[in-house]
Amino acid sequence: MQLALYENNQLILDLTPYVEDNQIEFTTSEYGFGYLKVNTRLLLPQILQLYNAKKVYHVRLGFGIKTIWEGRLEDVEIRNNPTLVAYGYWRSFSDLQVTDLWSDTKVDNWKVIPVNYFGVGNLPQKYTTQIEANRIYQAYNKNGEGGGYTMVGYLAPIGSKKIECISYIFNFRDTPTTSMAHGLRGITEGFVQSNSYYSLTTSVSGLRMVVTQNTIPNQGMAIFLQELTSALFIGETGDISQTLSNIRIGSTPSISGNRLYADEVVRYYASGVYTLNPNQINPTTQYIQSPQYDITDLQFNDVTGIDAIQEVLKYPSTNGLPYRFQVWEDKTIYFEPKTARNTYYARFSDLKITRTFDTTYTQDRIVYQDANDITQRTAFYTLQQWNTQRQSSTKIDNVSITAVQTAKIADSTQKERIEIITDWLQTTQGNFVRAYECRSGDKIIFIDLPGYLLDVVDNSFMVQETITNMQTGLTRIIPEQTIAQLDNVIARSKL
Repeated sequence: MQLALYENNQLILDLTPYVEDNQIEFTTSEYGFGYLKVNTRLLLPQILQLYNAKKVYHVRLGFGIKTIWEGRLEDVEIRNNPTLVAYGYWRSFSDLQVTDLWSDTKVDNWKVIPVNYFGVGNLPQKYTTQIEANRIYQAYNKNGEGGGYTMVGYLAPIGSKKIECISYIFNFRDTPTTSMAHGLRGITEGFVQSNSYYSLTTSVSGLRMVVTQNTIPNQGMAIFLQELTSALFIGETGDISQTLSNIRIGSTPSISGNRLYADEVVRYYASGVYTLNPNQINPTTQYIQSPQYDITDLQFNDVTGIDAIQEVLKYPSTNGLPYRFQVWEDKTIYFEPKTARNTYYARFSDLKITRTFDTTYTQDRIVYQDANDITQRTAFYTLQQWNTQRQSSTKIDNVSITAVQTAKIADSTQKERIEIITDWLQTTQGNFVRAYECRSGDKIIFIDLPGYLLDVVDNSFMVQETITNMQTGLTRIIPEQTIAQLDNVIARSKL
């Protein structure tokens, strides 16, 4: 076993001789390598050198060429038997600050551009504009003076990704006796007009999609309606109008059109991390797969890269499989379906089952806001039968009360919390390996689980986390938790 620190692939310090009584604990987690904590016998000058270096060193635990764990040194503690703590390279995504518009279908984010913007020709008072019910409606007012235009604009957050695609269904109505124009313009920072994408002067309707990436991506977009002559309009309000619906703004148009897939987000922020800190992540993207699920609304404001990754992980794939994001050896990113990488067999004798009343509830009530924005509470309903009652409250927003109650009852019958504590596991080939080779994302199958426990424990499970103590030689293997039915109900309500 060797535990060592590196900088730019150069050995800085072999910690192996300084490990205190083999006191090393390391984990794997839902994001790949978790943390490594080691108590050392480093001398004060040695630990001070690490403390004052202001460097993030590469940490590797391995046997020969086989890597057991790798990450970056983050915490240095000065005391008797100094402690070092390292974390896997998924943490590099926490170094990146993110403010980005990805996709938006909400019409309430469009605004009438005020009269003091875009020059003297911007005269919104001459027009009727409605932004509601998933549509934008603009009409020239009766007795409107000739000339002038109105604009409905959308502006992405400053510093965000630029808009590269817009799509909508439109219906533009003109009259034979007038000369009107409908079109689309780009907006730069500060509500300044940039390039024009099209202008139509005849009545027309249909689907329109404009991809701007081959010209100039814009901070925003503006849809306009313009009277081209100086004549007084004597028709009725609405005779000249346009209606737009199914509007979608996007910053990354996929090959298939104005769509957004989670892997595009992962690739973009992986590139951002690599640009920020090239030594913290592997730029290869060959293990980043696409869920092919269209995320219609996604925007981040002043969050970290890992926050953004956590958000896109909430969305399914087209085949229904959830995805996982992990960083393993060589700082390599994996974004892939949650299927078992490796399968191991475990013994019933290594099983630990825990039940606690602290997190058990027998009755629940729903708390919600009614149509008048008044807080209401349902009567308590039964989750499960015990000889002692324990009550809870569930607050909801725009979710069916019946669906929540059904989900809560289902969640109350979930099986007990378990874990395995062992030093050895068996492979599918029949070989015995040290339990620390098992990682998050692997699968465990019990080879001798008694039938009478099947109501309490599943015969197999996916691994969520592993915790290895090198001093004892034992590894704790913690199953992936079943997603609560309530979480599914709430998640579906937001899609």
